[in-house]
Amino acid sequence: MLRKQLAHTAGIVATALALVMLLPGSASAKTIHFEKARKTSSTIKFDANCLEVLTGRQAVGLACFQRKGTKLWVKDLKKDGAHIEIRGEVLDRKRDGFRCYGTGGGGSPWHVCDSFGPKMSKGHYFAWSIVLVDGEKIVGGGEMKLSLI
Repeated sequence: MLRKQLAHTAGIVATALALVMLLPGSASAKTIHFEKARKTSSTIKFDANCLEVLTGRQAVGLACFQRKGTKLWVKDLKKDGAHIEIRGEVLDRKRDGFRCYGTGGGGSPWHVCDSFGPKMSKGHYFAWSIVLVDGEKIVGGGEMKLSLI
């Protein structure tokens, strides 16, 4: 019974945190930094620092956090007019938010946001999630991840 209550409470907390992070203009972040991801010929290994977003059972986008160099990577897998974003915030006193967004275009190569490093506090966690955005509307989302900066 206690385990069930703890699991339920943890689920509520995780959902609340996700909603705070995903809402545009989140009140929890003092500043939100935006960067349009640039196309790169480099790749990143899809590992524990990565997330995917699904529509049904099909992966439509990938996103990764690279600690070395503090880079955010996005890849759109489906040509549907929507684009992939990473949305997150650094869990420090400033609570700055960060958004790295791709340009859409399924089957596109990896795109990278690499200017955030100096703005992110080293030694703190970056709480982030991958979202699928069509126009200005979030139409899909993945799990949330904590990555050490």
